[in-house]
Amino acid sequence: MFCPNCGTELPDDANFCTECGSQIQAAEQQSAAKTETGEPLFTVKPVFIPGLTILQLLPFQFFGTAWLAGFLGVPAVILIQVLDFNVPMWAPFVIGGAIGFFGIPLIGYKLMKRTYELTEYTFYPDRLEYTEGYLQAHDKRVRYDNVVEASMKRGIFQKKYDLGTIYLKTPGGGGTGSSSSSWSGIKISNIPDPEEVYKGIQEVAGV
Repeated sequence: MFCPNCGTELPDDANFCTECGSQIQAAEQQSAAKTETGEPLFTVKPVFIPGLTILQLLPFQFFGTAWLAGFLGVPAVILIQVLDFNVPMWAPFVIGGAIGFFGIPLIGYKLMKRTYELTEYTFYPDRLEYTEGYLQAHDKRVRYDNVVEASMKRGIFQKKYDLGTIYLKTPGGGGTGSSSSSWSGIKISNIPDPEEVYKGIQEVAGV
């Protein structure tokens, strides 16, 4: 079964959600599942933009470069001194930094691309079912009566590619709006024709 609050898949005998901590009423959840009917109304998949992904990875690239330079460089320098190798002291720091500078964006790029390939949001008359994940897909389900607020945001680079991000807020998170630090719910990122999708979500979810 699925958590009625956040949509996380749970064992059938679960009493509490392992993700959000909500109490699970198994009988009510199973009853609600039986009433889920209807064909999919529309399906949304995020668009993978290589340039936008590289920009998003820049902070991690710079931080990882500095961190790996020190993490690998300091022990290597100590080892060089102990073993009396004829190696410049700056070499380990350069090698560690190079690993971070080239390795982190390469790994991050592949992981994000794989995530976009696995992610899909399908809207039914009474619920949203979606698949997302990094190395493997996770199926989740959220009924519209658990969605309390919907909002849309479009960044500068998203506008360039006619993309947007839609937030569906569910109970359990304090504050309001997608900018709140305690916001919780579903984030549908980098989707095409965001205005049309947003209108469709408002119609089917009633938010």
